[in-house]
Amino acid sequence: MSVRIETLKMSDGADVHTVDFAPARTPAAVVQFVHGFGEHVGRYTELAERFNAKNIAFVSHDQRGHGKTQGKRGVSPSYDRLLDDVSAVRKHIGGLYPDTPVILYGHSMGGNIAANYLISRSQKDYACAVIGSPWLRLYHPFPAAVMVLASVLGKLSKNMTVTNKLDLQTLTHDGELVRKTEEDVAYHGNLSFRLFSQITSRGEYAIKNAGLIKLPALLMCAGDDRIVSTPAAMEMAANSGGGLTLKKYDGLYHELHNELEREQIFGDVYDFIAPFCRR
Repeated sequence: MSVRIETLKMSDGADVHTVDFAPARTPAAVVQFVHGFGEHVGRYTELAERFNAKNIAFVSHDQRGHGKTQGKRGVSPSYDRLLDDVSAVRKHIGGLYPDTPVILYGHSMGGNIAANYLISRSQKDYACAVIGSPWLRLYHPFPAAVMVLASVLGKLSKNMTVTNKLDLQTLTHDGELVRKTEEDVAYHGNLSFRLFSQITSRGEYAIKNAGLIKLPALLMCAGDDRIVSTPAAMEMAANSGGGLTLKKYDGLYHELHNELEREQIFGDVYDFIAPFCRR
């Protein structure tokens, strides 16, 4: 595996940190990965290695307000800028790996973004998609009054943030990975009121409009997710009219790719995407 790190200049002048984990041979496909809230690309080296072992490249970027991408932690000018960044990274992948099938894979907040990208932007640039534990609704939703306040504050300023202290013990049953996350100084719990409101709104939009996703897509949810709403993901699958392939993993926590059963999870993902890889 080789690792190529680049900084992409976005249309609004922002610098976005990208990482390309490349297999030794010409890849049969490329996974474009969109990470979750508070995360960064560095948390996905093991997953990238698994894809590389299957001769699949893994390209991801630190989203606005995350990791090594510039900006205040947890802040993006708007939700649409996050979609713009996905598009820019997809164009970048086309330059790195021309004429190679690309799979869009989003986790948690990234699952929300991936779903909305497919619904409202473009599906033609992807062979298939994987949506893991999407943040469509929260496990413990906030009262309506709090949501109204967040919307008002978000309209007043894009930079006003709140710190959300996630219970990291509910990310995965793998205690060692929980410990590493607790010690990870790049992992944060900051999110702007504006972005929170927009993610919430676009989560509802994705649930309602799932039928617009026409390319093959695997929707995975954790049966014991205590961060995002599993019933919301199942509602999205039901609204897709059978277009989304739903896999629910009973008893597992939010980060399916980091669970003790992650070899099985990866196997299910690979089995789904394999038919769309170049032979």
